[in-house]
Amino acid sequence: MAEDHSTTPLLQPTDASTDEKAGPPPASLDDAIESFTGGTSKALLWLAFLASLAWVFDAQQTFINVFTDAQPTWHSTAGVGAGAAAATATQCTLPRDSWAWDHPKCVSIISEWDLQCSPAALVSLPGSAFFVGCLAGGLLLATLADSRFGRKNMLFFSSLSMSLSAALTAVSPNLFVYSSMRFVLGFSRATVGTNARSS
Repeated sequence: MAEDHSTTPLLQPTDASTDEKAGPPPASLDDAIESFTGGTSKALLWLAFLASLAWVFDAQQTFINVFTDAQPTWHSTAGVGAGAAAATATQCTLPRDSWAWDHPKCVSIISEWDLQCSPAALVSLPGSAFFVGCLAGGLLLATLADSRFGRKNMLFFSSLSMSLSAALTAVSPNLFVYSSMRFVLGFSRATVGTNARSS
């Protein structure tokens, strides 16, 4: 059996005329990016601005716990006593009619649902539910933008579901419904963050 000793080059020779037509290589990274994207225009800047609005929902929902779950200040409305007893008095050791909130009850979930004497785990449930939702959404939804639905569709779906669940969060009747809506917000937020960064 005869062996075939013919060799085929791995790299095909290039035509010199095509290299001349291509022109010199880009001088900088900015020039290289512009040559591939076609430059920038007002329409592209407008689209980039609209896509970045998804980050408004993301930032708002991430930091809202700082305000809604804050411990509101209170003051005594009746004479508690003098000396050490007044200094060590807390809302949980005083009768409910002997103290009042400094601000309206709706400024915090603690004052709105009377959680001042509740365990710390219950008070922190909405914040924890939000970040658990972020984790679950990141694990389950982050790849759907590239594999099945596309980035634009997932960004639209995420922004819409965040808006709807935020509206339902605002009218939550109790802590558990509120925490559930915070979980849905976190679940949806994971795909907003992924798509906005990768768009």
